[in-house]
Amino acid sequence: YSVVDMNLNNGLGDIVATEKKIFVATNLTEKLVSANSTDCSIWVITHQRDNNRFEARLITENGIEAPVFSDAGAVHSAEPPNGEHGLTGTMKVSKNNLKIGLANLQRVIEVFDFSPAKGIISNPVSLAMAAPNVGYGVCFSPDNLKFYITEGMDPGTNFKIYQYDLSQANAAAINASRKFLGNVINPNYRIG
Repeated sequence: YSVVDMNLNNGLGDIVATEKKIFVATNLTEKLVSANSTDCSIWVITHQRDNNRFEARLITENGIEAPVFSDAGAVHSAEPPNGEHGLTGTMKVSKNNLKIGLANLQRVIEVFDFSPAKGIISNPVSLAMAAPNVGYGVCFSPDNLKFYITEGMDPGTNFKIYQYDLSQANAAAINASRKFLGNVINPNYRIG
């Protein structure tokens, strides 16, 4: 990260020379998302590789705080059990900042609870996917009650969009709510 001081460059702002290109972490997947905290600060959330650990860093007016670690859900591994790896995929936060969802090419699709007050990720719900399909894209509905995924065969064939109802009482009921919504029709789009 780099720090911008809006008082520099005659009030137009510039990067502080001693606070630029600061390296934060290594050994991460491509998943990166932000969420609002309960005190008007921002959480930046990543996922480590070769384990099931999330890193949530709170950014306040005073800078970046130490990470909050949460071990939850599946391992996101570079070693493929099925010909793909778990480092590639997306992660999203619900609009109310209480859920996090993710997918990767190791057939992992999960939804978690998120604490915007503490940065803790917990209570994974694993969503079923039919082999040999993989998942990549995910998002939440504006009312936070539905979760959408793209699922298909890499590279970019037969991708479909599915919906899950997160208002259901438990993981089995959420999985049972799976509903086909449509096909991704442009074959030039790779992995959803």
